[in-house]
Amino acid sequence: MTAVIERTSSPVATSAAPVRRIPGGRVLSTFRCIVVSKNVERLEMLEQAAFDGGWSTVVCSDETEAWTAVKRQRFQMAIIDVDGVEDAEELKALAQEVSQSGKTLLMLCGNEGNGLEEIWARQLGSWLYLPGVTRGCDVASLCEQAVPVAEKLNGIKNEQVSC
Repeated sequence: MTAVIERTSSPVATSAAPVRRIPGGRVLSTFRCIVVSKNVERLEMLEQAAFDGGWSTVVCSDETEAWTAVKRQRFQMAIIDVDGVEDAEELKALAQEVSQSGKTLLMLCGNEGNGLEEIWARQLGSWLYLPGVTRGCDVASLCEQAVPVAEKLNGIKNEQVSC
């Protein structure tokens, strides 16, 4: 079993929304994102994309780790990869659990060409369904675009300040 890895882009802040300073002097709110994938290469790619998009990330390579993290922490976004997983029932149950909060954006990476899986993802209320996502996809920009949506869902306004 591998350990849950947490990567934070900033020191802990005292306000309701932690902040992260980025080049150019702007201050952006930072939210927590759980990334779950059994595929090591895709896990690293998705984690990097979330981090580059302004998210503090918790990375899980199996369902047990992910369930533990979801029960212990609150996430504003979840990226769950079911692409290429033969028995994805536990990952699908996790996605359903995450989607029920109504305040967590759900990004599902699925199997390309699987229409039933896409229908399931849409019925679940996923924010994005990405069939066949690969390293060449610009997932980081999608993660960046998710920040204002998460702010709206969670009632936290994004503040921008020049330094």
